[in-house]
Amino acid sequence: MVSPTPQPLCPGAIPWDQAIANVGRQGTVIGPVVRTIYAANARGMPTFLDVGKAFPAPDRFSVVVWGQNRPNFPVPPEQAYRAKTVCVTGAIRLFEGHAEIEVSSPASIVIVP
Repeated sequence: MVSPTPQPLCPGAIPWDQAIANVGRQGTVIGPVVRTIYAANARGMPTFLDVGKAFPAPDRFSVVVWGQNRPNFPVPPEQAYRAKTVCVTGAIRLFEGHAEIEVSSPASIVIVP
């Protein structure tokens, strides 16, 4: 008997370098987290997860967790997702020339084993 094919963790995910072509849409983006930073002294205290390429590369994809949402994460996002491949689901938007998704909880981020 043939085993059923397991469902992918991120059905319909687009590669991080194609996110820019999907700005304005809801979607799931997959890629490697290559840099993380918690900007505790910046306005809004954001955490940035740079996917594919690190800041300041203009063609990077970023995941943003605002400071007000950090308590929703049991492990600080800059630690939990560092050097992991992730799928991030949300509204893909353009910010200063690169694509990003803002997330408010870990439910929007799946670590790909």
